[in-house]
Amino acid sequence: MDYAESAKANGIKLELSAFKPRDCWRKFHGKMRYFHHPITKVGYGLALQEWYLVKAQIDGDRPNAKTYHHHIELFEQVLTYWEKFGTPTTERQLRKQVADFVELVKKELEKPVLLERVWHFDFTQNNKAFQSEFANRMQYIRLGTLEYQLLDKWNDRLERMSSEATEKKPQTIRYWYDAYMARMNEKIGNKIVEKSADNRRHTLAEFKKYCDMQLHITTLGEDFLKKYFAHLDKLKLVRISKFKYFASAKMFIRWCSQDPHCDLEEPTLLASRDFVFRELDGKGRKRMEKRKLLWSPEEFNMPLPDEYRSYLLLMLNCGFRHIDLDNLQHTDIDWQSGRIIIQRNKLNQSDSAPVISYKLWDSTLTALQQQKTDAPKYFFGRVGNKISCWWKDNRERNGLKGKRLDYLRKTGATTVDQYELGLSDFYLGESLSKTSQIHYSFIDGEPNKKLDRAIQYLGATFGLASQPTQTIELTGEVIAQLKKMKII
Repeated sequence: MDYAESAKANGIKLELSAFKPRDCWRKFHGKMRYFHHPITKVGYGLALQEWYLVKAQIDGDRPNAKTYHHHIELFEQVLTYWEKFGTPTTERQLRKQVADFVELVKKELEKPVLLERVWHFDFTQNNKAFQSEFANRMQYIRLGTLEYQLLDKWNDRLERMSSEATEKKPQTIRYWYDAYMARMNEKIGNKIVEKSADNRRHTLAEFKKYCDMQLHITTLGEDFLKKYFAHLDKLKLVRISKFKYFASAKMFIRWCSQDPHCDLEEPTLLASRDFVFRELDGKGRKRMEKRKLLWSPEEFNMPLPDEYRSYLLLMLNCGFRHIDLDNLQHTDIDWQSGRIIIQRNKLNQSDSAPVISYKLWDSTLTALQQQKTDAPKYFFGRVGNKISCWWKDNRERNGLKGKRLDYLRKTGATTVDQYELGLSDFYLGESLSKTSQIHYSFIDGEPNKKLDRAIQYLGATFGLASQPTQTIELTGEVIAQLKKMKII
C-alpha cells in the first residue's frame, strides 16, 4: 500500500493525487501539472512544496490575477472587522452577502483563464444590501477592477480596527460567551460552586441556538430580552426549565455589562418582573402528579449492596443530596451522640444557612460504620456521579423504573411535615428567613427536640426506627393544680 492509498484508508484528503504509471504526483490547475517525486510520505511533502511555489507563481503572474486577489483582500478585511467588533443587527444580511461575494471571487480565481475584471453584475443585482453598501454609483463602475477601493466609512472602520487591535477586546457575543464560560470554569477550580460551568452551559444552550453569535454584543438589549422571552414561552418545556434558561441568559447579559471592556450597557428591563412564565392549567395538577413519585417504605427497603444502602439511608435520614454525600467529612459525624452536624453544601457560602444536627437511626449508624474508609478528609472518599450512574443502570432490575433518587429528600421532607407542619425547612437545612435568627440567635449545631422526634417518626414510617415517645408540656396553671392535689 503506497502513501496515497494509506491516506485514503485513514480518511486523509490529499491536495495532490498519485499518478502510478510515472510514480509521481499531479494536480490540475488550468492544465495537468506533474511533480516528479515518489508516491511516499516524504515524496508527497516534496511535491506539495513544489506545487505551492508553482501555484503562487501562477496566481500572481498570470493575467488579471492581481485584480481578483485585490478584491479578496479588501472584503476579507471587512469580514474580519465584523468578527472583531461584532455585527450590528442592521448588517447581518450584509455580512452574509459579503462572505458570499468573497467565495464567488475565489471560485472565479480557480478558473484557468481570468477575465479582465471580476464579473459581479449578476451578484450585485441579486444582493441589494451588498450593492447599496459597496457598489453604489461610481463604485459600481469600478467594482471588479484593480482601481476599486472601499468608501471612507469602511476605511475609517478598518483603520480603527488596526489601531485598536492590541487594545480593544472583540465585541462579538461569541467572544463574551467564551469569556463567561472560562470564568465559570475558574469558579470550579476554586471549589466555589462545583459543576457551575456544566450547569450554565446547559441552561445557555437554547440561548446559543437562538442567537447569531457573531452579532455585536450590544444587540443583547431590551428588544432581545422581549424576543427571547417570547421564544422560550412558545417552547414545549416545563415552566421551571424556561425560567432557568431565561435567568441564565439574564445573568450572562448582566455579567457582560459589568465588564469595563464590554460595550454592552445593562438593559433596564433586566430587573423587570413582567417576564413571568405561566402554567396553562396551573400548578396544582402537576404537584399531585409529583406526589406519586414519593417513595413508599416497600420501595425504600428493597435489597441493595451495603454501599448504596448507606447512601440511601443518609438521603432519607438527613435529606442529603448527592453533593452532600460527596462532601461529608469525618469531622461531621459525632459517633458518641449518634449525630451528623452539618451545613448544606449548596448553601455553605451563605450567612443565613444554618448548621443542622441530625439524629441518626441505629440502621444509619451501623451502615456508616461498615462503610468507613481511610480517606484523610472525606468520609466516602469522593463519590461524584457514582451514585446516580449506578442508579440509572440498576433501578429497573429492582422494579423501580422511573423512580428518582432526589425524591428521597422530598419524601423525607413530606413525612417530617406530616409529623409537624413547618419542620421541613429545618430538616432540609434551608436558609433562615428572620433577621433575629440570622444575626442574633446562634444555636447552630445544637440538637432540636422537635426535629429529633420528626426524624424518629420518619424512621418509624419506613420501618427503620421505633415510634417517637409522646410528651406533654405542662402549663403553669396545670402544675399549680397538680401541686394542690399533692401529685407532684
